[in-house]
Amino acid sequence: PFILNQPTIVALSAGQTVYCGSCRQMTPHFASAGYNCPQYMNPAEYFISLVNTDFDDHADVPQMVQSYTQSEIRKELINRIKSDRKTPQH
Repeated sequence: PFILNQPTIVALSAGQTVYCGSCRQMTPHFASAGYNCPQYMNPAEYFISLVNTDFDDHADVPQMVQSYTQSEIRKELINRIKSDRKTPQH
């Protein structure tokens, strides 16, 4: 399994957000966009190869941005931000 000791990952490509969410949700999110991590490949390396436009076999960045923009993960993040803005600062 893909394990990273950070609660949240932000993946950018050409300055655009292609993913911002939990490590746990990253693999299913990319799979839902049609990018399944090969069985014996390190997921972190695979995701970097997808979003890094320096590699010839990178993902379709506009499609990845759109996939994230329309995702439930992003909608939940936006709702949390809105909720946090309503909370008084201490």
